[in-house]
Amino acid sequence: MSKGPDLNTKYGLRKGLLVVAEMLESQIIIHTDAQTKSGDNPPKPNQMNFNLQVPAVSDYDCGTVACIGGWCWLLNKEKPENYATEGPIVYHPDATERAYDFINSTEEKAFMPVKDIGLRHLFYPPFQEYADAADKDKNDENWLLWDGLVDAYDKVTAEQAAKAIRNYLKDGNPDWHSVMTEGEVK
Repeated sequence: MSKGPDLNTKYGLRKGLLVVAEMLESQIIIHTDAQTKSGDNPPKPNQMNFNLQVPAVSDYDCGTVACIGGWCWLLNKEKPENYATEGPIVYHPDATERAYDFINSTEEKAFMPVKDIGLRHLFYPPFQEYADAADKDKNDENWLLWDGLVDAYDKVTAEQAAKAIRNYLKDGNPDWHSVMTEGEVK
């Protein structure tokens, strides 16, 4: 494993998330479909693939696909087995398991002294809460937007994910509501 920041501290986590946001914004990490055999934008083996629906998966056919927390962990704590500027970027399966454990530890927040619901919402956007809060009778389009995202984290783009990270780093709230409705006709 590489010696990245200690993601179990506020400072280390902040530093790790900044790296991921910058890579998403500069398109070093590219939004792709979750799997190689579905969709029009499959992950490519020679790029860092992002999909909010995939905590972290690595295989020798498609390289690595990961979500916000997955990339935070992989970039700062793990070293790819066979990293080169050309060819597959593949992390050891144990690395992706550790990334998955890191992301899911936000449920219990055992690694930080203060509960951080904002981090949990960064990794798992509360789209169901937004759908439940939408008034189905008076604002049907609003409800349809959130209902369509409830089980479809894969629709979140790299640009949107970077904005949510920046929001979280600013005030502890990823504010997915604003991120996902920005540019929507109200």
